[in-house]
Amino acid sequence: FKRLIRNQISRARSLYALAEVGESDLPPGAAFTVKVAGRVYGEIMTVIEKMDYQVFSKRAVVPKWKKLWIAAWT
Repeated sequence: FKRLIRNQISRARSLYALAEVGESDLPPGAAFTVKVAGRVYGEIMTVIEKMDYQVFSKRAVVPKWKKLWIAAWT
């Protein structure tokens, strides 16, 4: 199971990196929203890795303060 989740996270990160190329084609408000969402979801993946992929025993959460920090620095 860990290998599956690890591979899916790797795949998602690759797709997010590819998607960044098209962000500049979006209207500014939409581009900002997409960038923030991508970074927050990326942080969720980091939390899952830190939890050693134990996604059924605990929920992977990015605290609100960190989401705000990500938005502020995007």
